[in-house]
Amino acid sequence: MTDEQDMLERIYRRHYLTVYRLALAKCGGKQENANDVFGEVFLQLAKYLRKGRFFNDENHEKAWLIRVTLNCSKVIFRTYLRPSESVEDKGYYIPESDGEVYEAVMRLSEKYRVVIHLFYFEGYSIREIASLLNVNENTVKSRLSRARKMMKTDIEQERKGNIYEPRKI
Repeated sequence: MTDEQDMLERIYRRHYLTVYRLALAKCGGKQENANDVFGEVFLQLAKYLRKGRFFNDENHEKAWLIRVTLNCSKVIFRTYLRPSESVEDKGYYIPESDGEVYEAVMRLSEKYRVVIHLFYFEGYSIREIASLLNVNENTVKSRLSRARKMMKTDIEQERKGNIYEPRKI
């Protein structure tokens, strides 16, 4: 095994869950699209390493993978969604075993799902998320606040037995 292949395998083992979970969040729970994004991200990583490029540290490689995942997700949406379709019009696959919080996250629109995922599941700070998404820190704070409120409302309604209608935000 070459050094390049060895490094690719080590990076894959460290970050495959991060990449897949973010791809799944970006794709609204659609596993088929998340798998496409996941594969493309690691192809991009192989190309990056083949050019003799390396990362400064694990934080740099994780940030690079997140940025590439976000960019690949955009390409997937442009490729698979016709202009008349929106992400919310597509059916979501939400595994029942993941619970009500996961379901509430997946019902959020993409811009809210991504900040929730990066903040709670990946542990990024508001400043880091703003940098990754190329948005203002206050935008990230607003999205987190709104997402929390929407999730709380959705979970409360679900517990009361109200029938849920997908959110169109």
